[in-house]
Amino acid sequence: MRADNNHERRWSGPPRMARLRLGWLRAALCGAIALLLVTGLVADLSILPLDGLQPESARAESAMTGPGTYVVSATKEGLVGGMTSSGHIIVPNDYFVSLPACTPTNCPGGPYWGQMTPCGSNCYVKVTNLANGACRVEPVLDTGPWFRVDDWWSPTASRYLNKLASNPQDLPQGYTGADAARDGLNVGYGKGASDVYGTVGNRSAIDLADGTWDDIGLGAGGYVSQLGVEMLWQSGADPGSSASACGHPLNEKPGGSALQLSASSGTVGSTVTVSGSGYTSGETVRIYWNSTSSTPLATVTASGGAFSVSVTVPELPRGSYQLIARGATSGKQEAAPFAVAPSLSRTPTSGPAGTQVSVTVRGFGANEQVRLTWISATGQVLGTATTNALGTGSTTITIPSSPVGSYDYVGTGLTSGARAYGSIYVTGGGPTPTGTVSPTVSATVPGGTGTAVVTGTGGGGLN
Repeated sequence: MRADNNHERRWSGPPRMARLRLGWLRAALCGAIALLLVTGLVADLSILPLDGLQPESARAESAMTGPGTYVVSATKEGLVGGMTSSGHIIVPNDYFVSLPACTPTNCPGGPYWGQMTPCGSNCYVKVTNLANGACRVEPVLDTGPWFRVDDWWSPTASRYLNKLASNPQDLPQGYTGADAARDGLNVGYGKGASDVYGTVGNRSAIDLADGTWDDIGLGAGGYVSQLGVEMLWQSGADPGSSASACGHPLNEKPGGSALQLSASSGTVGSTVTVSGSGYTSGETVRIYWNSTSSTPLATVTASGGAFSVSVTVPELPRGSYQLIARGATSGKQEAAPFAVAPSLSRTPTSGPAGTQVSVTVRGFGANEQVRLTWISATGQVLGTATTNALGTGSTTITIPSSPVGSYDYVGTGLTSGARAYGSIYVTGGGPTPTGTVSPTVSATVPGGTGTAVVTGTGGGGLN
């Protein structure tokens, strides 16, 4: 994932007042050089360190090429077996993209960081290999690669980074945070840094899952300096039609599993759509969790031999399970893996410092302690919840003294290492009474293991 310095872009517009400062600096430096030459103190200009003063022509335009279309640098995600910010377990030859800010699909129940991009049901990105024209349309299932708060596709006035008091820049739409950091700018987290990393290692503004990368022929190396990117919620293009034009079904699932799941992982209480085919027409198909000896989660009739039904993820510890589909007449049985991810919920969701907040943890390890911290996993300890045999527990925390704004709170399993994120909005005034309904927030599990299953026949599916 190295940067190709021969293709690094430069921003066309400098930070606030920078043109005036740079012009003054150039004039002063030119005067000093002239004086040195006249006095004979310097005879060779090559010894002067002028590399940092680049002419206006050295700065390229924004990456935006049209409404919702951009050309940016990209990297190959890899990380097979890991869990994305949406709770998706990455499989070999997977199909999805990662963007460096929250959308409803990579931060379900969020935003966990920064602000949410309101892309609705069109949270899909078309990526195009500009060298051969090959393209794919993929869902947004993870955050990254370098930022979690850089909605670089948003208009200048609404970009999250431009709202930070610590950011002296005014970043235009399409000028990515990674580009700005590589250009040596401070976008709110220090020169050359992001909200996650002290040093941004290359200019990548989007990650592509391995199957996406390979299918459009981006080749070895894991980094490209120019990738065509179209945000379909901005361009207005239909995701299904765009995917067909690229030669593949929307939400394509890698491998040859006949049973299709709308997600390969999820949190306790979330819903998963199970679809299958190849059953006897009109027969009853029962969906089981992990074993056909358990009580069915759902029962459906296979119309024309195919079915689709939604089930709710039961209360269980984190880990890998199976969703199983079994035909009552044919006896046909198939399964698909599903991972239960940890999650946090809280009530109330906001309040001033000193407010008591009830936090429930779900999907963590059985009978383990879950440490709750403020802002990050190494932040101020707020309290500890102890889970039961089903990985669920609760405790009460107090909102620390903090300026008005949205803050992360983090749950970390002290035995499993599972980690989940949530957010609390700190308001002004006195403590707020508890009792409001709390939304569930999905989570990530670093290095976690787990499996789940549903069965059917047919191929393809959703991730």
